[in-house]
Amino acid sequence: MDNEPMKKKKKGSKNRKKGWRKNVDVEDVEQHLEDARRDERTGGSAADIESKDLFFVEKEVKNLAPPKKSKHTSEDEEHDEEVYVPKKQQFMEQLYREKEKELKRKKAEKSKKAVNVWGQEVLTVKDAYLDSTVKKAKVKPNTVGRGKLEGVGAVLQPLPGSSYNPDFDSHQDLLGKAHTEEEEKLKAAVKLNMQVKMVSVQQLKKQGDIWLKEMSEGLNKKKGGSDDDSSDEEEDETNGLNTKRKKERKTGQQRRRTKLRRTQEKERFEAKQLNQRLHDVFRLRTMNKEIRQAEEQHALRIQEKVKQQEEIEKTRTKRLSKYKFQEDGTTYQLSEDLTGSLRELRPEGNLIKDRYRSLQRRNIIEVRRPVVPHRRYKRKVVTRRSYLAPTIRDFNPTRKKGT
Repeated sequence: MDNEPMKKKKKGSKNRKKGWRKNVDVEDVEQHLEDARRDERTGGSAADIESKDLFFVEKEVKNLAPPKKSKHTSEDEEHDEEVYVPKKQQFMEQLYREKEKELKRKKAEKSKKAVNVWGQEVLTVKDAYLDSTVKKAKVKPNTVGRGKLEGVGAVLQPLPGSSYNPDFDSHQDLLGKAHTEEEEKLKAAVKLNMQVKMVSVQQLKKQGDIWLKEMSEGLNKKKGGSDDDSSDEEEDETNGLNTKRKKERKTGQQRRRTKLRRTQEKERFEAKQLNQRLHDVFRLRTMNKEIRQAEEQHALRIQEKVKQQEEIEKTRTKRLSKYKFQEDGTTYQLSEDLTGSLRELRPEGNLIKDRYRSLQRRNIIEVRRPVVPHRRYKRKVVTRRSYLAPTIRDFNPTRKKGT
């Protein structure tokens, strides 16, 4: 085989498919087929045979760790007795020793100081030429990302009922939500109208008549009216004095009984207070336990409130300007407006406005309002003459220009 002359490779044109098919080298394909036939003669390919039929595992070594010594055997017994160690474990122990040696060498190199010929320490710079190619991380200010909401996406998922072909229940839920929002708006409008209530013309006329009647009281009476009124008042006063009952005074026996009853009630109250204090003395241990439990419950409630407030702060839209952020109303379509196809769908809302409102919702920009041109001060209006009174000189026809 070795003495056979080497065959020259055929050189042919390969600028067309026919040349590629004719002059292609199929030697590797023939070699693969020859190997496959040999495997069939010798019992099959090694790749098709399972690992347990080819090899066996003596011992599993998961971590590369130093060999462990038995606690019950001494060093002399280890030398005397021959212990069988699998080759795989010997190989792993050798790898471990080499790794330990390499780590010690690297540590020694790091701790070694670079000195010059005079024994002075020299600062070494490693791979200085690569510093210009390394992309350094940008130093961001501390205010970057402050106030942004966590877990809130830039695009909110629309409700299922706002689809162009929603199911009945989802669409009814959407209409119910929109109805609730409209009711709240109407309630707010009614409340505002009650606070700032406009008076109608009829009410103004009625109030005017009442005011005129009240102001004209006592103006149209007759001359003798004052005497009659004074006599009636005197009669009422005399009748009032006669009808009043004199306050009856208590007897001595009634006063003594009242005083005794008050004394007994006071003694009874003081005895009850004393019994309560004595009872509390014997309940000191129970009272301390109750106080401790109450304090623990109070502390737990405070912790829960703090956690709830932190969760709210993570998803709360803050007030970054003098205007408060308000969510837009629910976008919906009535049942008769639903089309059921994308071709006939009538678009609702504005994408640019949605993106702008999303930035405000996530505390990235503040809520703004369009600025209407206005004056910051009150304009003063002064009436004055804007022309001079005519004189004879102004109408002199013989006057020359510029004089």
